[in-house]
Amino acid sequence: MGETIKTDVKYKSYFWVKWEVQEQDTASNKSTIAWSCGLSPGEQYYTNAIRMSAVTIGGVEVYAGGTYSDITDYKDRTFGSGTLEVEHDGDGSKTLVVGAFSGWLYGNGDYNASSRSFALPTIPRATTPGIGGVTMGETAHISLPRASGGFTHTLRYVFGGAAETIATGVATGYDWLVPESLAAQIPNAASGKGTLTCETYSGSTCIGTKSVTFTASVPGSMKPTVLSGWAAVSYDNSGTAAENMAAWVQGYSKAKATFDGSKVTCRQGAGVSKFSITYLGKTTAGNPCRTETISTTGATVRCTVTDSRGLTAWEDFSISLLEYAPPALVGADLFRSDGEGVAADGGAHIAGVARARYSELGGLNSVTLKGYWKSVGGGYGAGETLTVGAVGLVTGDVEISADRSYIALLVLTDSLGNSARYEENIPTEKVAFHLKEGGKGAAFGKAAETEGLLELAEDWHLKLTGATDLNAAAEKIAVLDPGGVVRYRTKAELLGDLAADYIVEQGVSGIWTYRKWAGGILEYWGKEQGFTLEDGWHRSPAAPLAVVNAENSTVTVTSWYGTDDNRAARPNIITCGGLYEDGSVSVYDRNPDGTPGTGPRAYYYHVNARWK
Repeated sequence: MGETIKTDVKYKSYFWVKWEVQEQDTASNKSTIAWSCGLSPGEQYYTNAIRMSAVTIGGVEVYAGGTYSDITDYKDRTFGSGTLEVEHDGDGSKTLVVGAFSGWLYGNGDYNASSRSFALPTIPRATTPGIGGVTMGETAHISLPRASGGFTHTLRYVFGGAAETIATGVATGYDWLVPESLAAQIPNAASGKGTLTCETYSGSTCIGTKSVTFTASVPGSMKPTVLSGWAAVSYDNSGTAAENMAAWVQGYSKAKATFDGSKVTCRQGAGVSKFSITYLGKTTAGNPCRTETISTTGATVRCTVTDSRGLTAWEDFSISLLEYAPPALVGADLFRSDGEGVAADGGAHIAGVARARYSELGGLNSVTLKGYWKSVGGGYGAGETLTVGAVGLVTGDVEISADRSYIALLVLTDSLGNSARYEENIPTEKVAFHLKEGGKGAAFGKAAETEGLLELAEDWHLKLTGATDLNAAAEKIAVLDPGGVVRYRTKAELLGDLAADYIVEQGVSGIWTYRKWAGGILEYWGKEQGFTLEDGWHRSPAAPLAVVNAENSTVTVTSWYGTDDNRAARPNIITCGGLYEDGSVSVYDRNPDGTPGTGPRAYYYHVNARWK
């Protein structure tokens, strides 16, 4: 790098100063400048005709000035030259200033040049260290891209309140074992930021310092440590029907975890943040803490301690629960009986019997069977306690009437309050026929209980002589003629008497609703939609009945096109292509321009034809 500074030019003559960087010394942070000054003559000059002022470079006078003569060959003359050592700034940069200078030529007068500044090439100085994220207790590499092979470095760090020298005399890099003790500076965080400083030396001289920020993380291995018994899991039946049962019960028990903080050790200044228990992905915290109710006979729960940095230690506990299902009645029966519980149609008591199926829960669960009874429309009383599997009197010492119906109920209840029920109607005494007192009610197969009502026992059936099907159509109909005489006519005879056509069949088949008239008329109509027309021609489904003389039928077809959400009517563009013997309709659909219709379609048909 170099420059030439010139004065103003007169008659092709001017004075000049030249400089260039000869070399740079990285270690000493200096540049050596080669300089010279002189004249470029445009004319011939003689005795004492030339004079140049002093020259300063970088504040140093490198030429004191002088007077010259006899330059007659028109060639450049150098009045002075040499080298100058320039020291750079601490960051390696340097601005070189060439001071103002001047000259004088006989007959031409003064020549002048202003001061000029130049930036010298920067000399690389202090090394910027390179480091990524680090983990405490692990080795991290620090790279040191030094500017000179002779440079060495001293590395130091600051992290929170900790500050130490990592190494001295380091050349191009260093593997740093990050102290675990740094974690004590961040007891409530999983990571923190520190500062790494690199001092660069040339020999014993520090030529610069550079600092960078780094992030140090606490390793997962620094999680809390726990001793045996730090967590305990037990059943919790509080607030449930199983509250007084000392056992794990399916569908009732929760898992309760309690923790002993003295058996938990946190690392490097951290403390316990929380204890928690997890079941089926749901976590609750506290000491103690509980899961939701466990609905299976086996489960695994996880107890966890979390420290102030968010690191965790945990232990799984397997749980076995006693299987539980609500009770059930087996072989339940309720019936009218005598006072010994023996079945009797006219008995004055109601007896009941049932076996029980229930979960014993290791002997902690039991069942109670009770019987209840009431008159129809009445209410149940306090009930009688019965023995499971044995016949007992639901009515106890109370006798009931043989002429009245009752309702009886068996209820099986376990220790958890769950129950099973069996209810039965208890009929009156069974008799062939009974007339209610006062003669205003009667019954077959049972006692009459209600006035103004003819009753039939539930297990009796009504059979009318001469009729096998009460829903069958009568062969003849009784009609009163104009003279007041009752006459019996078949349906066909009656319709003939009326001299009118009538419907002999009607119904729905596929898309069609149809009516078939006795006189031969066939009328059917329907809507067909949800199809896409491709070429303009379409044939409907067949009709419910075949048609005759199709050419004498009348067919009406209207349509719309598009989707259900966006449709438009298309009147006057439908051409009926004809009616076939199977009753299907042929349709030709045209666009307004006469081309075949295409796209989503729906057709509404109405056909009048003949079936005979």
